Amino acid sequence: MTWKPTHLAAAIALAFSVPSFAADAPQIGQLQVTATREAELVDSVPASISVVTDAQMRARGVHDLGGALALVAGVEITPGGDGGPAGSVPAFWGLREFDAFLLVIDGVPSGGAFNPQLTTLSLVNVERIEIMRGAAPVMYGATSFVGVIHIIHYAPGHTPSRASISAGTFASARASISTDIGNSELPQSISIEGERVGLKDDDAGYTRGNLLYRLQHEVAGGNFSFDLNASMIRQQPNSPSPRAGHVLDPAVPLDANNNPSDAKLDEDRFQLTGRYHRNIGNGDWDTTLSYARTNSDIRRGFLAPDYADNPPTNAEGFGQQRHVDDIYFDTHVVATPSAGMSLTYGLDWLYGRAKLQNQLYEYNVGLDGSNRPSLASLPILDEPAGADRRSFLGLYVQTDWELSDKLDVLAGLRLNHTQETMDGEMDVVGGDPVPATDHRSKTRFGGNLGLSWHAWRDGDNALTIYGDIRNTYKPAALDFGPEAEADILKPETAASGEIGMKGQFMHGRLDWDLSTFLMHFDNLVVSQAVNGFPTLINAGKETFKGAEFEVGFEIVDDLRLTGHYAYHNARFGDYVTQFDGTPTQLRGKRLEMSPQHLFGTGLVYAPDRGWQASLVLDRVGDRFLNKRNTAPAPGYTTVAASLGYRFERCELRLSGRNLGDRRDPVAESELGEGQYYRLRARTIELGLSCQR
Repeated sequence: MTWKPTHLAAAIALAFSVPSFAADAPQIGQLQVTATREAELVDSVPASISVVTDAQMRARGVHDLGGALALVAGVEITPGGDGGPAGSVPAFWGLREFDAFLLVIDGVPSGGAFNPQLTTLSLVNVERIEIMRGAAPVMYGATSFVGVIHIIHYAPGHTPSRASISAGTFASARASISTDIGNSELPQSISIEGERVGLKDDDAGYTRGNLLYRLQHEVAGGNFSFDLNASMIRQQPNSPSPRAGHVLDPAVPLDANNNPSDAKLDEDRFQLTGRYHRNIGNGDWDTTLSYARTNSDIRRGFLAPDYADNPPTNAEGFGQQRHVDDIYFDTHVVATPSAGMSLTYGLDWLYGRAKLQNQLYEYNVGLDGSNRPSLASLPILDEPAGADRRSFLGLYVQTDWELSDKLDVLAGLRLNHTQETMDGEMDVVGGDPVPATDHRSKTRFGGNLGLSWHAWRDGDNALTIYGDIRNTYKPAALDFGPEAEADILKPETAASGEIGMKGQFMHGRLDWDLSTFLMHFDNLVVSQAVNGFPTLINAGKETFKGAEFEVGFEIVDDLRLTGHYAYHNARFGDYVTQFDGTPTQLRGKRLEMSPQHLFGTGLVYAPDRGWQASLVLDRVGDRFLNKRNTAPAPGYTTVAASLGYRFERCELRLSGRNLGDRRDPVAESELGEGQYYRLRARTIELGLSCQR
């Protein structure tokens, strides 16, 4: 399957007139809304927050989440995973869990009460990305544990008219356009993106399309806005590499695809969001209502745990039809009861309903990916069906109080009430599974308390010392795997603390943020083989501690040097589990796939006209592939670079990712036991973009 950009998109790109390429703004002087729901300078918030702007992304020629966040300290994002080649599993504070972080798009949790919706994410028309490390226990409640990634689009009436087209290795191609289409009385905007991404494995890749329509209108003395977001994705999944003992099995060739020949991860999603904002005298009232529907059609397979023993069938496959409905409602007031004090109070409700129908198969495939049968040609062994309904209701209040010119307090409390009902099957010893239902509800408080002390300010120079404590919990993840067990796991709980310093010197040319953290975690959800099938279970206790440092320096106008380093020490506490039937205590072992050291640097040259260039180096330290820490994996370094030229109207850019062509394991599969996704092979892309 191939996809080619249309000649129309290219003609539109060439038709646009003079672009406006903004320079990178100082980090500390930027605004954020993620921690407070109101615009506030980053240095006033007692938390570690990074902001990546549209200009910064364009200066490096990136258009995916991993590339956009490549220079953010402590955040590790590599493409791929069980969600398919279009997905990813971001890691914060040394924890790589597919639902431990929260993805927010224009104030709405994307993926709702289940898992972050990353496969359909588009960065076209994005004004900025805010990254907050640690939980958001008040503003977003029982959905965020270790970090928030907030994608913020340009508002209607302020959307840059921009078009781009590109082509690259493995028959990849991409085209996009965004522009305002309304007038001053009814601002509207539209963004369209289409792309085809190929992998080195000829049988894997994806085609994706995305449409975002936005409008605003004055209604009843306030501002009403409406978003329509529609996307489709057609993925041909690649296969993870299995581990044999302490290393990845050399008998399975690199890029071998062991999926069935008709494997697919097809997904259609649409979302409707309405917002209303109105001033109510001494404050502002905001209400948001969003509904999303996602339909998925899946066929895939993995090598079985005993594949090396040459059994008659060495792979397990499954098909799945899944339908997910998400509803999000929030209403809150941001009031100013006195000078220097804001008070945010409100309620929100997050509801999710998922229905799935599975078909289970067994098949035989060559370890090199040869002789792949289609699931449609195989007999169905079982057809487990399941459903899950989740409801997260929260009442919250948070105050942001400027006690003096030097001291800010951010404190909040939230009452969470969560309910979940799961329908599925229950195993019976000596018999077939029987229908079953499980239910769990929980009500408890969460909250945060933080202080920011502005130790020194002199014009554009500043030094802020901050600290915070946070407490929250989250219902356990649902992996939407081949089984449909009616077994709701215990909720995960976490208590964390953070201390840091941030500031800017040399009249804003140098900005930095240094933070340390400690988090105690209970009931972490981990993957474990049970009766030969991978499933999710609760672990015991874990401790996450470390430090992160991020710095940027504008050497001269248009030339910026950045650097980051993170030390993450993520270890199991009291956790006993079984390996080959033997109980094993994992206390003190490092979490698998969690590197202790992450560091990198980037150099970006981006004047308004003329030559453009960027160079980004990222280093991931050594880690262990397994929980017992008997399978070490060495560290690796990736290199990304771009070279381009900006004309009066357009920009031509050549960019490359993973130029060293490293293929190290980067993410463990939750569905294939002891199997690991590798770094994507070297890619080169040539692109043309124009802006009016």
